[in-house]
Amino acid sequence: MTLEDRILRLARLGMTPYQIEEQLGIKHFTIHIGYHKVLQQGYSENEAFFDRTAGEQLSGTVTEKFRRIGLKKGPAKETLTEEEQREKQAQKRAKNAEKRRRYYQRHREEILAYQKLTYQKRREAAKDELNEKHKRREEKRKALEKLGMHPELMVCPATGRVLTVISSVHEYQKDGKTMNLLHISVSLKNRNPNWDEMCFVKEKLLGDEMPAVQFHPPRSEYVNEHEHCLHIWASEDFSELWRRMGEKDYWRQK
Repeated sequence: MTLEDRILRLARLGMTPYQIEEQLGIKHFTIHIGYHKVLQQGYSENEAFFDRTAGEQLSGTVTEKFRRIGLKKGPAKETLTEEEQREKQAQKRAKNAEKRRRYYQRHREEILAYQKLTYQKRREAAKDELNEKHKRREEKRKALEKLGMHPELMVCPATGRVLTVISSVHEYQKDGKTMNLLHISVSLKNRNPNWDEMCFVKEKLLGDEMPAVQFHPPRSEYVNEHEHCLHIWASEDFSELWRRMGEKDYWRQK
């Protein structure tokens, strides 16, 4: 008969694992590891095994050490009122705060040195990022100035928004004369400039009395290099045209 068969037979008789280990000379508290399946099979065939209470044995004697282990129970769970629970939590928080305070006192110099180093690193990183941003902006400004454009930032008092304004002058011939056409582009990052903002830029650069227009070209000739950009155009011709349009008989002639 093999060892597994003997364990199965003793388990069917209702002997405990400790008793089986005593009977067969197996090292105590190890039978569950190597022969767990055999034990479960034997106990499943013995209905009396399921009727015993904790710490009780079906037959035979058991050492006092094993009985103490079988009957050992954990401490009863403490039942506290809500006020006692709040007080206990407050004591725990105070204890943790005291531990942090003592830790800070022990390592104060190290913590301050680390905070100073971290602050210096963040400051240097922010400074480098700002310098790089200014560098890119200056390069863009120089590139635009080479093309005859003059970029600048303006803050509209009515809305408080920062407007990106680029102005340029273009020459054209009319009746043998050289005329100047002023172009101003006004843009924002997340929306189109409104009427108040466009009026502010026009009056800032051209004054109150000089006429200017916003063209609506054919859709086939749209140029959309910036999603939220509008344009203002002004020329010496516009003053004469505006004066003629204000005359009483101008529209009747058309």
